[in-house]
Amino acid sequence: MTPLADLALRYPDVSLVLAHAAIADQGMFATLLADPPRVVYDTSCFSTLDVVELFARVPAERIVFGSDAPYGRPAGGLFQAMRTAAYAGLDDTERALIASGTITALLEGRRLAAATPPRLPQVRPISGSLARVSGYLLMSFAAAVSAGPPPDPARGLGGIELARAVCRDPNPGAARSALERIDTLLAAAEQLLVGTREQVSLAFGLVMTASAIAATEPIDHPAQLPTAALRTGGGQIPAPAHEPHSRNKTEAH
Repeated sequence: MTPLADLALRYPDVSLVLAHAAIADQGMFATLLADPPRVVYDTSCFSTLDVVELFARVPAERIVFGSDAPYGRPAGGLFQAMRTAAYAGLDDTERALIASGTITALLEGRRLAAATPPRLPQVRPISGSLARVSGYLLMSFAAAVSAGPPPDPARGLGGIELARAVCRDPNPGAARSALERIDTLLAAAEQLLVGTREQVSLAFGLVMTASAIAATEPIDHPAQLPTAALRTGGGQIPAPAHEPHSRNKTEAH
């Protein structure tokens, strides 16, 4: 157990905000700190994938909006948090808790709303094209910030170009609308990234918005898993759980 988790368990009445969706330790904290009533997680992440996974691991009543200022822009962070909350199926009242209600109660020393089970499954259907866009945009962000301090926004142009190439897929399937919106945002970001400091800041917000769309676009018709077992290297992926039953019935005939 980590020292921070141990401390939270020893003093369960002390409020604890785990910043940046608990970053790479999210799964560990979500497991070990499921019971303390005043542990919350903020949403201040560039990676919307981390925020989406947060809704699959912890109760929505324990998630609070974080702007990440001065590094992030509050408007972009709020868009990301509210879009992810909508993707997770939260209603207006529940989204209001994330935007301000929960953190207000925490600061005022009041009891937080009762925790409910996480709203998203940990395994979800995904569009391969949108997953690729998410990956390239994270590459873009990493390239820009790893040059600093200060960051070099121009180094992020390569990742944006790769993401836009995915958006030009002539047969994107169900992701077409999302890819068109993302491409429009990224085209504007490319122009702004080589401008003034304020324009660069706006470009960052556009890239973050595009990343949020890529990570939270609902997929209505996920591809079905193959019915036969597949071999990859030395391992084997089993067929879906229902198949052995149907196959046994066939063999019985």
